[in-house]
Amino acid sequence: MQEPAADRNRVIVVHGNKVETVVSDLQFYSNYTLTVAPFNSKGEGPHSKAYHFSTPEGAPGPVSFLTFESPSETEITLRWEAPDKPNGVLTGYLLQYYERGSTQDYSLYVKLAHYII
Repeated sequence: MQEPAADRNRVIVVHGNKVETVVSDLQFYSNYTLTVAPFNSKGEGPHSKAYHFSTPEGAPGPVSFLTFESPSETEITLRWEAPDKPNGVLTGYLLQYYERGSTQDYSLYVKLAHYII
């Protein structure tokens, strides 16, 4: 699980007598801590007990780097780096390719044996 970046600390101000609000823009597969404190014209009251919660996994972002070299006329070696935002535990990569001018495409699944973000 990822801890949200320090610059992601947010304060949401709820005016009036409302007793609920939506907290949005949370990151996938992250741990959060939330407190609530009342305020009035004299200042801020004490914070509630801290509530800890986690968000579920989401689909990963794109790989952050991709390059290749061609050691022969019939094969290619690909190298890539994991996504900047894996949004969970990566279990593999799906490589898709097709022959230009052909209607047939191919897929290759690369499974990760021991890869934990």
